[in-house]
Amino acid sequence: GQPVDRLRCVPIVGNTAARVIGTTVSSLRTDSKRLAEATIAAYRRFGYDAVRVFTDLYMQPEAMGAKVRVPVDETAHLDAPAISTAEQVGQLVPHDPHRNGPLPLLLDALQRVQDALGHEVPVTCAVEGPFTLAALVAGAETLSRWMVKQPDTAHRLLAVCTESSRLLAEAVLSEGAVPSLTDAMSSTTVVSPRHFREFSFPYLKRLVDFVASRGKHVTLHICGKTAPIWN
Repeated sequence: GQPVDRLRCVPIVGNTAARVIGTTVSSLRTDSKRLAEATIAAYRRFGYDAVRVFTDLYMQPEAMGAKVRVPVDETAHLDAPAISTAEQVGQLVPHDPHRNGPLPLLLDALQRVQDALGHEVPVTCAVEGPFTLAALVAGAETLSRWMVKQPDTAHRLLAVCTESSRLLAEAVLSEGAVPSLTDAMSSTTVVSPRHFREFSFPYLKRLVDFVASRGKHVTLHICGKTAPIWN
């Protein structure tokens, strides 16, 4: 309750860290040592109050079967979702962060950053909110259509995506770091508050409660307009 010298400053540096060590953006996604080196170097240069290991939103969808395009010196982007039909939802399984896609690389980089900086500042790692992960696994338009016409399908997909994010959060906690939830698609710029309450909030809360059960706090970032869902 006492005055502080300044507000905490925690920029989402992400791929900008590549510029600090003079490397390409794509190298951070394919080389865990390079990702750790850039993350550490950016912290050493700018001195912010927490470190976030993060490149892009597509590592988890890729681990679940989505096709991702990785330009040489730009942020990766979604090429094709993992599924497109309601029948495929039943075949979808949660990703294993220690085995699937680029997630083992992410965890290796996290361990390196935690070892180097964990004694100085909190180290966090991006974990996608279930709704955002679902939108990238199935495609945002497909998920939107299911929410209106096939809500049970949307809920089945969200349950799988929640478990995927929980498994990654558990792996992050095991490294001594803290999950940093990123849930861009939950913004009311994208979905209505009513749809947020039905299709995002219950699963997001389940994920937050899991982290809390491990005795840790968690941060949540949602892009765009959020005032209608602050409560």
